[in-house]
Amino acid sequence: MKWAGASIDVAATAGEPLATFTWDLPPEELFESLATRCRPFILNGDPVHYSKVLNALNAFARADEEIAGIIKSCRADWSRVTQRKELLGFYTRIGKVGEDLGEAVLDVDSAHSWLYGDLVHADPPQDDDLSSIAHRYIAAVPIFIRIAMLAVATLNIVRLAEKRGLVLLGQDAHTADVVVEVPIVMQGRGVWAPLGTPVEDVEAAMDAWSEARPWPSEEPTTGV
Repeated sequence: MKWAGASIDVAATAGEPLATFTWDLPPEELFESLATRCRPFILNGDPVHYSKVLNALNAFARADEEIAGIIKSCRADWSRVTQRKELLGFYTRIGKVGEDLGEAVLDVDSAHSWLYGDLVHADPPQDDDLSSIAHRYIAAVPIFIRIAMLAVATLNIVRLAEKRGLVLLGQDAHTADVVVEVPIVMQGRGVWAPLGTPVEDVEAAMDAWSEARPWPSEEPTTGV
C-alpha cells in the first residue's frame, strides 16, 4: 500500500537552487518477480487477461447486483492502469542541461517502458527519450503494485462468486502449486549409461525397467 502511493521525501534549503528528492522503493530483484508474475494479466493474448476473467465472471454473476457492481468498478480500475491514457500519479519532462524540457511522459507510459524495455525485452529507447532506468523504475513501482493489488481484488471477486454458488471451480483451483520450493526432492528411477549412449537406448532401458517392475502407485513419477 505504501509503495502504491509513490511517496517522495523532499529535502530543500532556502536560497539553494536545488532540492533532493528521495523515493522509497522496493529492491529491484524482488519487484521484478512481482511484475513478471502480473504480466499475464495485462497481455491481451493471455487466457488470464483481466478483461477475459471479468467477462467470464460477469456472465455467471451478473444476476447478483452487488457482484455486478464490484466487477464494473474493478474493470474501471484495471483500465486506468493499463490503457495508458490517463495520468495516475505524475508525469516527467526531461531535458538536457541548458536546453528546453522534453514533452510530458505519463507515469503509466514510463512504467510500461520499464517492463518492456528494461525487464522482459530489450526494446531500444526512442531517440528523444532522455529518461534513465531509474526514472522508469520510479514510475513502474506504483503502477505494477496497483496491478498486483487489482489481481488480488479480482481473485477475491472469484472467491465471492464461488461462495455464493455462482461459479464452480475445479478442486485444485485454490490448491495447485504456483511457486517452487527448493530444494526440490522427487522419487523416481534412474538409468545410468556411458557418455554418448544414444537417447533411444536409454529410453528403451527405462521402458524395460518399468515393464519388469511396475510403478508402486498411479501417482505421477519421474524418470531420469
